Amino acid sequence: MSMRNFWVESFIDGRKTLLASGPRGKDGEMHTVIKVKEEGNSVEAVSIVCFPTDIGNRIVVRDETNGERIYDRVFTP
Repeated sequence: MSMRNFWVESFIDGRKTLLASGPRGKDGEMHTVIKVKEEGNSVEAVSIVCFPTDIGNRIVVRDETNGERIYDRVFTP
């Protein structure tokens, strides 16, 4: 069985099973946004983007409240 280039697993209180998945294709991408309630509004807090590059699989995490890149790494397959 081949391994996908990206995979996410999330435990969510109240759910019986993990929320888990990844891209179907070997060159697939994944985009995740975590939102939070702030002062009665839904606010995008953090975004996670996973995508393949010529040199490896890259993951970028961004603080959406100020646009700051807080994590950026390329993993060699």
